[in-house]
Amino acid sequence: MAYETPHQKHLRLAALTVGLRDMQVLEVGGCSPPTLLREYGPRTWTCFNLNPLDVADFNAQTKTLTLDNVIATVQDIATLEQSEQYDRIYSLNCFEHIGDLQTAFTRMYRALRFGGALYTLFGPIWSSDVGHHLCIPTDRGGLNFFDGVLEPWEHLTSTPGAIHAKLEREHGKADADRAIEYIYEDHDLNRLYEHQYLEIIRASGFTPAMIIRNKKGRPPAVPGATRTREFAMVLKKGPARISERMLYPMKFGWAYLTSRLTAQWTA
Repeated sequence: MAYETPHQKHLRLAALTVGLRDMQVLEVGGCSPPTLLREYGPRTWTCFNLNPLDVADFNAQTKTLTLDNVIATVQDIATLEQSEQYDRIYSLNCFEHIGDLQTAFTRMYRALRFGGALYTLFGPIWSSDVGHHLCIPTDRGGLNFFDGVLEPWEHLTSTPGAIHAKLEREHGKADADRAIEYIYEDHDLNRLYEHQYLEIIRASGFTPAMIIRNKKGRPPAVPGATRTREFAMVLKKGPARISERMLYPMKFGWAYLTSRLTAQWTA
């Protein structure tokens, strides 16, 4: 068995869970490699991405591969105007970054055809143990949220001033300044709590057909702190049958299990 890249893994999870072949797909917040998209046979694949370099690179690759059914554009999903154009929406590690997520969900709901599905996996969310999402380069290699630079939930249990003092002692004032700005002020994070995501989805009109939570640790007794680090979701436009509510988690679970087995066999 061959090693799977993150894009390979998550496209396969989506394909096995909701199906991508012969579908008109909108990708929100990223650009999956065109060589992989060709394997899954969508009828069309449109990427909305705010990074001009990623968009330019994606479109250059599609031109080299002579793929005329996939395209990327620099556009905010909250400005989407299409109605009932797509069969599937695919989004990976994006929704925790969208500032106006309520408008984004309204626009995505309108853009899906009736019976269509939104597949997403996203996190860490703000209310989780590493919800501060800290990831900044430094002269000494960078500060990353998975390196234990902060204690679990410290961004919720402490204060910017206390965290700044701690980071300044360990990494210097300049890095502490940048870290505090990123954690509490940078527009790249929406800082939504778990219950706020669920409220936005409920108000959007989508029907949850699958909501799976990746949970870590035991949260402190502070308002909003939760164990949920990531969400995997399938949201339907229209009713979700009982059979779908059963099958989507089973399909996702099997696809995820085979990814774990792949990693073990190649380790």
